[in-house]
Amino acid sequence: AYLGTTVSGFPNAFVLLGPHLGTGHSSAYMVLEAQLDYLAGAVRHFRAAGWTSMDVRPEVQAAFNAEVRQALSTTVYNTGGCSSYYLDVNGRNSFSWPWSTGRMRRRLAEFDPEAYTATSENSNRLP
Repeated sequence: AYLGTTVSGFPNAFVLLGPHLGTGHSSAYMVLEAQLDYLAGAVRHFRAAGWTSMDVRPEVQAAFNAEVRQALSTTVYNTGGCSSYYLDVNGRNSFSWPWSTGRMRRRLAEFDPEAYTATSENSNRLP
């Protein structure tokens, strides 16, 4: 998922408390509030731009996930030597947000239309 909120290939769908948004040190309500701010910004842009469909670009999602995996590689969640529910059967951590709560709030504070492809009311595909 991109920002734990949208998934490429699932246009117009939003996920709450999605992958890589677990902090282990702050409230799920804070995460939800940040995501709902992002979602509200997406809907405002969607309506103002006359979009009928939006989908996160696969390369944007892949870059975000690579950034998260790199950051997680040095955290205790991944290098602590313990087995835990943070790691799946393949050893992949899709639960944790590797940065601060403040960084999550800032990252989700503003919807970025450039991260998405969209279809407009006149059926034109937009970048």
